[in-house]
Amino acid sequence: MRLVGIGIAVSLVLILVRALWIFGTLVVPQMIRRRRMPRARSRMRSSCPGRDARVVSLAAALALPTSLPAGGPFPAREALVIVTLTVIVFTLVGQGLTLPWLIRALRLGADVEVRGHDASARQRLLEAATRRIHELYPVWPGIAASGSAPRDV
Repeated sequence: MRLVGIGIAVSLVLILVRALWIFGTLVVPQMIRRRRMPRARSRMRSSCPGRDARVVSLAAALALPTSLPAGGPFPAREALVIVTLTVIVFTLVGQGLTLPWLIRALRLGADVEVRGHDASARQRLLEAATRRIHELYPVWPGIAASGSAPRDV
């Protein structure tokens, strides 16, 4: 149980340091320059450790040899594996459950500019698709004989 506590403490430190690092590399330069860099707020979401970091950590812990070349057991191997697994589970479950709440609380998902660009792109895509359907309508087999015209979306 002591090792799980160490794993949770390591997880909390990891989360805090990573959030401070992201904040320091995204927000502080904006404050210094006194201008807003595009989409910097949405990048704060990246303060969650990624899948690759978890996989590498687990692989490194499991790659430790079970015994030393002299024949004795590798010191603290089991403790390292347990702490690593605790950190992985805590960051997956803990952050996975709290991240949506945190994004809503900090209004990080409410990037109106990005949503406007997405809506505009969808509208242009819909118009282009409708135009192409109207261009292809006369050559579709069996459609011209039925007499039904394509509906506008």
